[in-house]
Amino acid sequence: MENDEELPDLTVPVPLRRRLGHVQVGGILRKVGYELRAEDSDDDWTQGSETGWGLNVGTCSTCSTRMRSGCRSCTARASPATMNDGGMDLAPSAQYDEDALSDLEAEAVPLTGVLAYYDHWWSDRWSSSIGYSYTEVDNTNFQDPGAFNKGEYASGNLLYYPGENLMIGGELMWGQRTVNDDESDDDLRFQFSVKYNFGIKPLTGRRGMITNNRASILTTAALRPCCRWRRSPYSRAVRHRIRR
Repeated sequence: MENDEELPDLTVPVPLRRRLGHVQVGGILRKVGYELRAEDSDDDWTQGSETGWGLNVGTCSTCSTRMRSGCRSCTARASPATMNDGGMDLAPSAQYDEDALSDLEAEAVPLTGVLAYYDHWWSDRWSSSIGYSYTEVDNTNFQDPGAFNKGEYASGNLLYYPGENLMIGGELMWGQRTVNDDESDDDLRFQFSVKYNFGIKPLTGRRGMITNNRASILTTAALRPCCRWRRSPYSRAVRHRIRR
Protein backbone atom coordinates (compact mmCIF):
# COMPACT_ATOMS: atom_id res chain seq x y z
CA MET A 1 0.00 0.00 0.00
CA GLU A 2 1.34 3.43 -0.98
CA ASN A 3 0.24 6.98 -0.16
CA ASP A 4 -1.32 9.05 -2.92
CA GLU A 5 -1.80 12.53 -1.43
CA GLU A 6 -3.57 15.11 -3.58
CA LEU A 7 -4.85 17.79 -1.17
CA PRO A 8 -3.14 19.70 1.69
CA ASP A 9 -4.24 19.20 5.30
CA LEU A 10 -6.63 21.73 6.83
CA THR A 11 -5.78 22.73 10.43
CA VAL A 12 -7.60 25.13 12.75
CA PRO A 13 -6.37 26.29 16.22
CA VAL A 14 -8.76 28.01 18.67
CA PRO A 15 -6.94 29.56 21.68
CA LEU A 16 -8.55 30.88 24.87
CA ARG A 17 -6.12 32.87 27.03
CA ARG A 18 -6.51 34.01 30.61
CA ARG A 19 -4.19 35.60 33.18
CA LEU A 20 -3.31 32.30 34.89
CA GLY A 21 -3.16 30.12 31.81
CA HIS A 22 -4.79 29.17 28.55
CA VAL A 23 -6.76 26.45 26.79
CA GLN A 24 -6.33 25.66 23.12
CA VAL A 25 -8.41 23.39 20.90
CA GLY A 26 -7.03 22.32 17.55
CA GLY A 27 -8.47 20.31 14.70
CA ILE A 28 -7.21 18.74 11.50
CA LEU A 29 -9.13 17.53 8.45
CA ARG A 30 -7.40 15.69 5.61
CA LYS A 31 -7.94 13.50 2.60
CA VAL A 32 -5.63 10.48 2.66
CA GLY A 33 -5.32 8.89 -0.75
CA TYR A 34 -3.81 5.45 -1.38
CA GLU A 35 -2.95 2.81 -3.94
CA LEU A 36 -3.36 -0.80 -2.78
CA ARG A 37 -2.69 -4.32 -4.01
CA ALA A 38 -1.59 -7.61 -2.48
CA GLU A 39 2.16 -8.22 -2.26
CA ASP A 40 3.67 -10.17 -5.18
CA SER A 41 0.39 -9.82 -7.06
CA ASP A 42 -0.01 -8.99 -10.76
CA ASP A 43 -3.40 -7.36 -10.15
CA ASP A 44 -3.90 -3.68 -10.94
CA TRP A 45 -3.51 -1.17 -8.16
CA THR A 46 -6.74 -0.28 -6.35
CA GLN A 47 -7.04 3.46 -5.77
CA GLY A 48 -9.13 5.19 -3.13
CA SER A 49 -9.10 7.61 -0.23
CA GLU A 50 -10.15 7.90 3.40
CA THR A 51 -11.12 11.00 5.37
CA GLY A 52 -8.74 11.71 8.22
CA TRP A 53 -9.47 13.93 11.19
CA GLY A 54 -8.04 14.79 14.57
CA LEU A 55 -9.00 16.74 17.68
CA ASN A 56 -6.43 18.11 20.10
CA VAL A 57 -7.14 19.79 23.47
CA GLY A 58 -4.35 21.37 25.49
CA THR A 59 -4.20 23.47 28.64
CA CYS A 60 -1.47 25.26 30.55
CA SER A 61 -1.95 26.83 33.98
CA THR A 62 0.34 29.00 36.10
CA CYS A 63 -0.17 27.98 39.73
CA SER A 64 2.24 30.68 40.99
CA THR A 65 5.26 32.64 39.79
CA ARG A 66 7.36 29.50 40.27
CA MET A 67 5.01 26.68 39.25
CA ARG A 68 3.44 25.85 35.91
CA SER A 69 1.71 22.73 34.61
CA GLY A 70 0.42 21.70 31.22
CA CYS A 71 -1.36 18.75 29.66
CA ARG A 72 -2.52 17.82 26.18
CA SER A 73 -4.62 15.02 24.76
CA CYS A 74 -5.71 14.12 21.27
CA THR A 75 -7.74 11.59 19.36
CA ALA A 76 -7.45 11.10 15.64
CA ARG A 77 -8.25 8.85 12.72
CA ALA A 78 -6.03 8.53 9.64
CA SER A 79 -3.67 11.13 11.16
CA PRO A 80 -1.06 9.21 13.25
CA ALA A 81 1.71 10.10 10.79
CA THR A 82 1.51 13.69 12.07
CA MET A 83 2.49 12.52 15.55
CA ASN A 84 5.98 12.50 17.05
CA ASP A 85 6.21 8.88 18.03
CA GLY A 86 5.30 7.08 14.84
CA GLY A 87 2.24 5.35 13.52
CA MET A 88 0.54 5.20 10.17
CA ASP A 89 -2.41 6.99 8.55
CA LEU A 90 -3.76 3.93 6.73
CA ALA A 91 -3.08 0.22 7.03
CA PRO A 92 -4.26 -2.89 5.13
CA SER A 93 -7.27 -4.69 6.57
CA ALA A 94 -8.10 -8.22 5.42
CA GLN A 95 -11.27 -10.23 5.10
CA TYR A 96 -11.04 -14.02 5.17
CA ASP A 97 -13.23 -16.80 3.80
CA GLU A 98 -12.51 -20.12 5.51
CA ASP A 99 -9.02 -18.97 6.47
CA ALA A 100 -8.31 -17.84 2.91
CA LEU A 101 -7.74 -14.19 2.08
CA SER A 102 -10.82 -12.99 0.19
CA ASP A 103 -10.46 -9.21 0.19
CA LEU A 104 -7.94 -6.56 1.11
CA GLU A 105 -8.77 -2.91 1.75
CA ALA A 106 -7.25 0.18 3.31
CA GLU A 107 -8.49 1.18 6.77
CA ALA A 108 -8.03 4.47 8.62
CA VAL A 109 -6.02 3.85 11.80
CA PRO A 110 -7.35 5.39 15.07
CA LEU A 111 -4.94 7.02 17.53
CA THR A 112 -4.95 8.33 21.10
CA GLY A 113 -2.25 10.47 22.68
CA VAL A 114 -1.70 12.16 26.06
CA LEU A 115 1.06 14.47 27.34
CA ALA A 116 1.48 16.05 30.80
CA TYR A 117 4.39 18.14 32.15
CA TYR A 118 5.10 20.19 35.28
CA ASP A 119 7.61 23.06 35.50
CA HIS A 120 9.00 24.35 38.79
CA TRP A 121 11.40 27.19 39.58
CA TRP A 122 13.42 26.40 42.72
CA SER A 123 14.95 29.88 42.69
CA ASP A 124 15.75 32.67 40.24
CA ARG A 125 18.59 30.53 38.82
CA TRP A 126 17.38 26.92 39.12
CA SER A 127 14.41 25.17 37.51
CA SER A 128 13.13 21.66 36.71
CA SER A 129 10.61 19.96 34.45
CA ILE A 130 9.13 16.48 34.77
CA GLY A 131 6.50 14.75 32.67
CA TYR A 132 5.20 11.80 30.67
CA SER A 133 3.54 11.21 27.32
CA TYR A 134 2.30 8.32 25.22
CA THR A 135 0.84 7.64 21.79
CA GLU A 136 -1.10 4.48 20.89
CA VAL A 137 -2.70 3.28 17.66
CA ASP A 138 -5.33 0.57 17.04
CA ASN A 139 -3.62 -1.77 14.57
CA THR A 140 -5.53 -3.55 11.81
CA ASN A 141 -5.66 -7.35 11.44
CA PHE A 142 -3.27 -7.41 8.45
CA GLN A 143 -0.42 -5.27 9.70
CA ASP A 144 3.09 -6.61 10.12
CA PRO A 145 3.89 -7.93 13.64
CA GLY A 146 6.63 -5.30 13.87
CA ALA A 147 4.33 -2.37 13.07
CA PHE A 148 4.27 0.49 15.59
CA ASN A 149 1.61 0.15 18.31
CA LYS A 150 2.56 2.37 21.27
CA GLY A 151 5.28 4.84 22.21
CA GLU A 152 5.93 6.12 25.75
CA TYR A 153 8.27 8.89 26.89
CA ALA A 154 9.18 10.39 30.26
CA SER A 155 11.81 12.92 31.26
CA GLY A 156 13.02 15.02 34.15
CA ASN A 157 15.68 17.73 34.22
CA LEU A 158 17.54 20.24 36.35
CA LEU A 159 18.53 23.54 34.70
CA TYR A 160 20.79 26.35 35.89
CA TYR A 161 20.90 29.94 34.54
CA PRO A 162 24.22 31.55 35.55
CA GLY A 163 23.58 34.62 33.38
CA GLU A 164 20.86 36.33 31.41
CA ASN A 165 21.56 34.49 28.15
CA LEU A 166 23.15 31.25 29.35
CA MET A 167 21.55 27.96 30.39
CA ILE A 168 23.28 24.78 31.62
CA GLY A 169 21.41 21.61 32.52
CA GLY A 170 21.06 17.85 32.53
CA GLU A 171 18.06 15.70 31.66
CA LEU A 172 17.25 12.03 32.25
CA MET A 173 15.01 10.50 29.57
CA TRP A 174 13.23 7.16 29.25
CA GLY A 175 11.38 5.83 26.22
CA GLN A 176 9.63 2.61 25.30
CA ARG A 177 8.32 1.36 21.96
CA THR A 178 5.73 -1.44 21.67
CA VAL A 179 4.95 -3.13 18.37
CA ASN A 180 1.90 -4.94 17.00
CA ASP A 181 2.80 -8.35 18.47
CA ASP A 182 3.17 -6.80 21.98
CA GLU A 183 6.96 -6.99 21.91
CA SER A 184 8.56 -3.91 23.46
CA ASP A 185 11.96 -2.34 23.95
CA ASP A 186 13.00 0.61 26.10
CA ASP A 187 15.96 2.92 26.46
CA LEU A 188 17.37 5.17 29.19
CA ARG A 189 19.45 8.20 28.34
CA PHE A 190 21.11 11.14 30.10
CA GLN A 191 21.75 14.37 28.21
CA PHE A 192 23.80 17.38 29.24
CA SER A 193 23.14 20.65 27.41
CA VAL A 194 24.58 24.16 27.26
CA LYS A 195 22.66 26.93 25.53
CA TYR A 196 23.54 30.54 24.84
CA ASN A 197 20.81 32.84 23.55
CA PHE A 198 22.06 35.23 20.85
CA GLY A 199 18.65 36.93 20.63
CA ILE A 200 17.75 40.38 21.89
CA LYS A 201 15.66 39.21 24.84
CA PRO A 202 17.36 37.40 27.74
CA LEU A 203 16.38 33.92 28.91
CA THR A 204 15.62 35.15 32.41
CA GLY A 205 13.79 38.27 33.49
CA ARG A 206 12.01 39.46 36.60
CA ARG A 207 11.96 36.73 39.26
CA GLY A 208 13.98 34.53 36.94
CA MET A 209 11.02 33.88 34.64
CA ILE A 210 11.45 33.39 30.92
CA THR A 211 10.66 36.64 29.10
CA ASN A 212 11.02 35.33 25.56
CA ASN A 213 8.15 33.01 24.63
CA ARG A 214 10.25 31.62 21.81
CA ALA A 215 12.99 30.43 24.17
CA SER A 216 13.59 26.71 23.72
CA ILE A 217 15.26 25.57 26.89
CA LEU A 218 16.11 21.96 26.29
CA THR A 219 15.81 20.04 23.04
CA THR A 220 16.13 16.28 23.19
CA ALA A 221 17.35 14.20 20.30
CA ALA A 222 15.86 10.91 19.17
CA LEU A 223 15.86 7.98 21.56
CA ARG A 224 17.42 5.08 19.67
CA PRO A 225 16.61 2.39 18.91
CA CYS A 226 13.25 2.20 20.59
CA CYS A 227 11.60 5.50 19.72
CA ARG A 228 11.36 7.97 16.85
CA TRP A 229 10.50 11.59 17.53
CA ARG A 230 9.73 14.57 15.31
CA ARG A 231 7.77 17.78 15.78
CA SER A 232 4.07 17.85 14.89
CA PRO A 233 0.88 19.86 15.44
CA TYR A 234 -0.40 17.38 18.01
CA SER A 235 2.37 16.36 20.37
CA ARG A 236 5.95 17.34 21.00
CA ALA A 237 8.54 14.78 21.87
CA VAL A 238 10.94 17.70 21.68
CA ARG A 239 10.45 19.46 25.03
CA HIS A 240 9.97 23.19 24.97
CA ARG A 241 9.93 25.26 28.13
CA ILE A 242 7.76 28.34 27.67
CA ARG A 243 7.73 31.04 30.30
CA ARG A 244 6.29 34.50 30.57
